[in-house]
Amino acid sequence: MNVYFTATEWLDPSNMRRSRRRVQDYLLSSLLYFDVDVGEANFDQSIQETSRLVDYIEKNFGRNPSWIIFSGRRGFHIYYWDWENITTGPENPRERVNHFIKSRKQMLKELNEVSIRVDPIVTADPWRLMRAPGTLHGRTGRVAVPVYDIPHFTPDLAKIPV
Repeated sequence: MNVYFTATEWLDPSNMRRSRRRVQDYLLSSLLYFDVDVGEANFDQSIQETSRLVDYIEKNFGRNPSWIIFSGRRGFHIYYWDWENITTGPENPRERVNHFIKSRKQMLKELNEVSIRVDPIVTADPWRLMRAPGTLHGRTGRVAVPVYDIPHFTPDLAKIPV
């Protein structure tokens, strides 16, 4: 229950600190990830936004998501494992983090221009922890599960049978 992982690779993850002023670790690389959760009352909108995001990335960047994971609550985490733009960035640890944030904010700007809604705080945060697939969401009792058919997915598919 409530198991998390980081989608960002750090040189020494035990030394990772969440501080923009004082970067204590060296960001090695990061996949591209998004959090789409329009709201519990509008789960269908989360499905629509996820579909629009996946279609946009495929059309404009020629990439399909590596994983689409139901978060266990009200939306989806979308991962692109082969998305790499950090390794060519600056050598200074703080500048690398800033490079990550700047590149993610550019992507968020592009998505905003075509009215695709994702959580901007999660997408641009190199220290973000994401719920591990296959683990239980402590509040909802649902499992974070891979999704293979977005249009037909319902949160009831992630309930643990009693």
